[in-house]
Amino acid sequence: MMDNSAENLYSLAHQAAQASRLNVSLALGENNRVLIHHKKLEPDQPFFEKEINKEFQAKVIASNAARLVKGIPIKDIPLEVDNKNKSVSDILTDLDNFQSISKETENKKMSSSAKEIDEKRIKELTNYICKKLKDIEKNNI
Repeated sequence: MMDNSAENLYSLAHQAAQASRLNVSLALGENNRVLIHHKKLEPDQPFFEKEINKEFQAKVIASNAARLVKGIPIKDIPLEVDNKNKSVSDILTDLDNFQSISKETENKKMSSSAKEIDEKRIKELTNYICKKLKDIEKNNI
């Protein structure tokens, strides 16, 4: 039996996936519980659920949500940061995947306010990824 907060998070994540043009939602609940939900799944059966305690885990989970949209294999969620195996090309690949998803949605009919929100979010994510790339380059030197 689920508690009310978990049940509510499942419901909200499912509703968001139903409303999404990409059919996927990413939800964050109490205690850093993260859900990835898909439109075709039952409300109480998310695609992915995990409590995270590290920022880098959240990045991998968000990347997995994009991979679900693209229909490509998801990545494991690491327990610790492994900068030795983390390459700039991996991050650039994730950025390329995100940009191709953005272009696909851009080609669909959208209201001007939805386009503004999407464009703003794309800029925010691009700035975030560029900052992370710089951090990785600093740590590898």
